[in-house]
Amino acid sequence: MAEGKDPRINLVAATLKGLPPTTIITAELDPLQSDGMMLTDKLKAAGVTVDSKNWDGVTHEFFGGRHCTTGYGNRNLCCKSA
Repeated sequence: MAEGKDPRINLVAATLKGLPPTTIITAELDPLQSDGMMLTDKLKAAGVTVDSKNWDGVTHEFFGGRHCTTGYGNRNLCCKSA
């Protein structure tokens, strides 16, 4: 099977029906942002509850940096690098 069609690698090509509620976080300045948005749409189309958030003005690695943010629902997103 070609990697691009392998659902273990390409989640957009996978059957997603029946998955649990999912949170997807994307960054505005991330080359993978469109992939996260496509996955969000695909999950919703499969009937999965999706909580998605796109962070404006940040790059891909923001989630692994040394900062905390609050205000995303009831979540406190703290990411501390070792």
